[in-house]
Amino acid sequence: MRTLLLQIHLYAGLLCSSYFVIFGLSSLNYNHHFGHAIDGNPTQWQEQLRMPAIAKDRHRALAVRDSLGLAGWAPCPATF
Repeated sequence: MRTLLLQIHLYAGLLCSSYFVIFGLSSLNYNHHFGHAIDGNPTQWQEQLRMPAIAKDRHRALAVRDSLGLAGWAPCPATF
């Protein structure tokens, strides 16, 4: 029985490993856009930004994010 479970585990792992390799490569390509590096035409954009005087860095980061229409979050200050 033990050898049967070992064989099932081995072949199931081999079957799943190909999926993980394909998933990893496609995720890298999706996140880093390797095709643009070959193209040689990087995408750049600029945006004018008017900001009120904000004392706290976290609030300033949130204001920049909101004014540029970006998604994300600013790290919360550590409370120890």
